[in-house]
Amino acid sequence: PDGCLVFTVERCADSEAPSGFHLDPSGRYSHSEPYLLRALAQTGMVVAALEEVVLRMEGGQPVAGLLVSARRLRASGET
Repeated sequence: PDGCLVFTVERCADSEAPSGFHLDPSGRYSHSEPYLLRALAQTGMVVAALEEVVLRMEGGQPVAGLLVSARRLRASGET
C-alpha cells in the first residue's frame, strides 16, 4: 500500500510521438512526459518528483531522459 517506484526513461517531445512513445533508431523506446503522467495515474500512482536528466552519451551526444519517482495512492478507507 505504501509502495514507491523510481525509474528512468528516454525522453521524447510530444510532437515526436502523438501516442506518447515511440521506437527510436537505437532500438530503444522514448516517452513523453504527459504519457508517463497518464500511465502512472491510470495505475493509481502519483508522481512525487520528475526531473530532466542526461542518461548517457551516445555517439558523442547526450541522451535526454526523465527520472521519475512515484508512489501509490491509497484508496479511501484503505489502511
